[in-house]
Amino acid sequence: MPWDKERFNTLESRILATVSGRRPIVDVPYYVFTYDPGLELICLREFKDLHARLRQKGVQAECFSLAQWMIDTLEVLGCLDESFAAS
Repeated sequence: MPWDKERFNTLESRILATVSGRRPIVDVPYYVFTYDPGLELICLREFKDLHARLRQKGVQAECFSLAQWMIDTLEVLGCLDESFAAS
């Protein structure tokens, strides 16, 4: 499955519409973007670039790796053995 640039552009448009008040929100806005796991590296690059574009437009945005957050949390909780944490 190739990268769906049009679908990603739709996500960016929705984010910009939300922060400009053109798209209603109920609570803190968040977005879910599903993708083929084989496209992980492309997706990470696209989100990093999106983050930069949003910041250039004055949008406060955070970009973080949920996978890294989970690993860090499990490590702090002592749920990972040293061999896994080092890899």
